[in-house]
Amino acid sequence: MAIPTFPSSSVPDLTEVLERLGLTQYAQVLAENGFHNWETVVDITEDDLTALEFKLGHRRLLQREIATYRGIPQSLSLEPDNNSPEPTSLSTSALESFTRQTTSLPPREKRRYRRHPRADPNAPKKPKTACTLFVHEIIRT
Repeated sequence: MAIPTFPSSSVPDLTEVLERLGLTQYAQVLAENGFHNWETVVDITEDDLTALEFKLGHRRLLQREIATYRGIPQSLSLEPDNNSPEPTSLSTSALESFTRQTTSLPPREKRRYRRHPRADPNAPKKPKTACTLFVHEIIRT
């Protein structure tokens, strides 16, 4: 899947975006770590934001701005579905989350219940309860 590219005239300035979001305190941290313009910030991951010590709410603001820039409507959640059959990492981009939400998944077959599951041969043996120890003691006497 190709990430859409935008002409250079429509690319906003990084400092303008941070000012609009109220995140100007992160401008220096982003610049020190190689994120000098908006085009590089668009590809930032959740792990990168965590490493740069962004607060959770500030990460969500920036992720929403990136998603809006990429054309993802604000009505769609950026969080991955919890019932999604594939495991997702925290570093998935908003575009990947958007495509996952818009594609339909095939119906899953119902999981079969095992009436008598096999015992695990590696599991430790259960200790006898106080009741059974008492009964065995009475039987011996």
